[in-house]
Amino acid sequence: MKRHLKHYVLHCLSKDEPPDPNDRSYYPTLGDIRNHINQAQKTLKLSLVDQENVSMKAAEYCRLSPETKIHFQPFTKSVDKENGTELLWVHQEPWQQDLLIKYGNTVSMIDATYKTTKYDLPLFFVTVRTNTGYCVVAEFIVQSETKEDIQNALSIIKAWNPQWAPKYFMTDYSEAEISVLEATFPDTVVYLCDFHREQAWERWVKASKHGLSSAEADILLDHLRAIAWAPSVDPEEGSNLSKYHHYDSAVAVLKATDLWRCNAGVRQWLTNTWLNIPEKWARAYRDDTYHAAVNTNNGAEAMNKLLKYKFLPRQKNLTLSFLVIKLIEEFVPALHYKYVFQNFKQSNMYRAYNPVVVPEYLQCRPKSTILHCLHRKSKSLKYVDSDIKGVDSTSGIFEVKGKNKDHTVKFSVPSCTCKDWIAHHIPCKHFFAIFNLIESWTWDRLPASFLDSAYLNIDSDAIASHLNPTFLHSESQLDVAEGCNESALFGDTADEATSATTTNMLATLPTVKNNRQMKQVAANMRVTLECFKTVTYNLNNNINFDVLEAIHAKLRSLLQEFQEQLPQCHGLLIRPQLRKQIKKSYQRKFTLKRLNLLPKCTRRRKRFDSKFRARVGRKASMLRKVANQVTTNAKQSHHISAATRKTQNKKISTIKASDLARFKRKRRCGACDACTKDDCAECVNCKDMIKFGGTGKKKKCCMQRQCKNIHTTQGKESEIQILHTTAVQRQVISVDEMEQVKNIKQCFDLVAM
Repeated sequence: MKRHLKHYVLHCLSKDEPPDPNDRSYYPTLGDIRNHINQAQKTLKLSLVDQENVSMKAAEYCRLSPETKIHFQPFTKSVDKENGTELLWVHQEPWQQDLLIKYGNTVSMIDATYKTTKYDLPLFFVTVRTNTGYCVVAEFIVQSETKEDIQNALSIIKAWNPQWAPKYFMTDYSEAEISVLEATFPDTVVYLCDFHREQAWERWVKASKHGLSSAEADILLDHLRAIAWAPSVDPEEGSNLSKYHHYDSAVAVLKATDLWRCNAGVRQWLTNTWLNIPEKWARAYRDDTYHAAVNTNNGAEAMNKLLKYKFLPRQKNLTLSFLVIKLIEEFVPALHYKYVFQNFKQSNMYRAYNPVVVPEYLQCRPKSTILHCLHRKSKSLKYVDSDIKGVDSTSGIFEVKGKNKDHTVKFSVPSCTCKDWIAHHIPCKHFFAIFNLIESWTWDRLPASFLDSAYLNIDSDAIASHLNPTFLHSESQLDVAEGCNESALFGDTADEATSATTTNMLATLPTVKNNRQMKQVAANMRVTLECFKTVTYNLNNNINFDVLEAIHAKLRSLLQEFQEQLPQCHGLLIRPQLRKQIKKSYQRKFTLKRLNLLPKCTRRRKRFDSKFRARVGRKASMLRKVANQVTTNAKQSHHISAATRKTQNKKISTIKASDLARFKRKRRCGACDACTKDDCAECVNCKDMIKFGGTGKKKKCCMQRQCKNIHTTQGKESEIQILHTTAVQRQVISVDEMEQVKNIKQCFDLVAM
């Protein structure tokens, strides 16, 4: 801001006679600029109370756009502590409703993000996978991540969208979210995210408190992955086997191991946590007939990161009203524009397709679908007629020869037994092999329900809205809102009313002796809660139900009592602002000795396993092992002890001329017909030469110039002495020069004395 003001004064306001540099009316200080920003803030605020500000902004948004759905319920606290209401904020735009009905009836995702404001409030995103990627279709904020609050928010979204009936829901392993989804949508099947499943497994087996060695952890992970990826049995392949035969066999193999029989902790963890709900994470129980190909919840987490790192400032001490404004005025319109523009780019109105490269049946489809099909189509050219067998040509069932086994392709309900189809649910190379070799079975023979899927076609309604002037107006509104920060909008962190209330509440908190004791008490509380959670898995029908209800009521009262002791602002919990502790070594004063012994500027080595550290799964663990082995070999080759170097230097100085016999070099005769020829420029070696446009990697002579009279030459006794090791570079020095170096060294020693 200060730089822009100075440029305006010098180049726009007064070009001929610049004002005095000490005049603060033209050159304000940083404090003056902050004061002006603070005054502009106060004029934009509708209320000093954050929740009242959110309520007024919600009413303003609904007045400007009646189709926008906003529900806001402020936090109220009654005297009897029973009739109060929890904070709840839900928002949805009309275009989000259209995407929810278009894509959300197949599979929907829900995920929460935290630390978006100074309050301890989780922000939930309802996300769907569209034809161009992932997109948020509803947002809601609750005061606490409980079953009742989440269910109230989802019920409001369901009331706004009566046609929303998702067949599948993808989420991470959160018991509150799973129970809410099953209660709100009784006919919905809840699946657990594959990534979070692998992450939970690896964290559990690597925890030191469970006492598993690295070998036992690898064995357990291999068995769990075999169970997770066990396929289901097709009724047409084996009528005598159940659908979950492969899954049951993998579980039986795990239970036959010594790790299962001898480790009670492993048995209890798997029995109570995973093996009791195989329908939520095992591939044998998963229905692969839908065409969304969503197996992880990472798309919803990507939306959370997009909001936190692209739209919210770096500081996290933000108000609720600021977050609401960012969501409604910037984040949601940006997602809408991205979705519309990506669909518009794939239409014929944006550019014409080349029919030679892209067939007519692939035109005007999403970019990912076009690239996928073109790649599989090129791979299918290697198939011949004998590689395809018609099992039932009338109904469209074929067997295509594969690398290891034959794959069954079906047209009635499009499917294939290869991994490519399971991962993407888009025609694989086996489908395109049939398209190329069998004329009666082409792309048009696929079912209309599959070809008309929203994931395989562009959104024409979105393109129409792109050409609508109202959409262009909303785009300009987005550009204007872009760049606004916390100070330009509502809710300054230095709000007088807020800070005064927070100070009064902090003053009523009991004092603790030191921070270390507080952390120790908090850790003990978490251990007690973990033990309490473990005991709940041992409940049976013999326990009195009234006693359990009384214990549950006591727990809720303890939770409420504990929350009252935490810092709050108008009833909302405030997150603690953690500061990084500075090490004591950096606080010491520099001395003359430390200044003289400055560290050398060493180049930081790149970690070979850095890009595999955040990944989970079988492939990631294999890549980490290979990277660790490469790192170990590099350290062994680059770090040589001082004694080894001293020994190598002695070998260099004491090497004899007779030892040079092993250093031989092959040379041409230079007189034969092959040596006198020119390069042919046609053989493989010539084409690799740089002078003929090659890369020069082979470094071999022309195949027609290979000398047949090659002889070896031996170095002279007074020539170079070489010792090639992995750590010492090649040293080239003559005997006379070595004597001169010794004399020069003696001269330096005399001067130093």
